[in-house]
Amino acid sequence: MPVNITDFLEEKSDKIRKKDLKKAINLKQVFISINQHLYGKLKYTDTDTRARSKQIVNLLLCKLVDEISKKPEEEVEFC
Repeated sequence: MPVNITDFLEEKSDKIRKKDLKKAINLKQVFISINQHLYGKLKYTDTDTRARSKQIVNLLLCKLVDEISKKPEEEVEFC
């Protein structure tokens, strides 16, 4: 059985565990950044503030459900 160099490499997990999460320092700036990103992505389809707000609320709800339903040792999906 041939030996590959990848057999000796440690696999790094890009996943984040719930216990590794940190509180955001400035949530207002985070929301402004998300809003600007969505504005850029939706500028040719729907630039309505209400549409962007719905997307932000959907993201927040997904993140909340993910964090509430996971144990501290489990990996979170929305981070």
